[in-house]
Amino acid sequence: MNYKLFPVLLFGLLSFTTPRNTTTDPKIIASTAKITLETRALNLYQSLNANSFKLPQLQSFTKAFEGFFRLQQMGKIENNILTLVDFSLSANTKRLWVIDMDSQTILYHSLVAHGRNSGEEYATQFSNKPESFQSSLGVYINGET
Repeated sequence: MNYKLFPVLLFGLLSFTTPRNTTTDPKIIASTAKITLETRALNLYQSLNANSFKLPQLQSFTKAFEGFFRLQQMGKIENNILTLVDFSLSANTKRLWVIDMDSQTILYHSLVAHGRNSGEEYATQFSNKPESFQSSLGVYINGET
């Protein structure tokens, strides 16, 4: 399947305004923002159109959503397609999801490999070093499909 890149649009069902805080304590403000972001992720997760696919684990989706949202807030997202790979799952199970965040629909769910030096069935070692032949953890922006 070939998916075209879509322009960035905000989610129609979620509000992205930050709640007013009555404190100036940075730890409390950060904690409140984290709870709010987790709540947004949960609301989106519960409204996802699975399209007959299995949903990703909530914890993995929440982490992916948080990274996606932060990159979006920085103006780095050019489309609203999120690809999530859950390396906590076996390489023998479908652990890749492609999610259209605009329509809140899972477009694709498939198998995906990890780096040859990351482990056998389960990925247990990760690296960002070139030539390590290990998978890297984190949030990425790819240039093209």
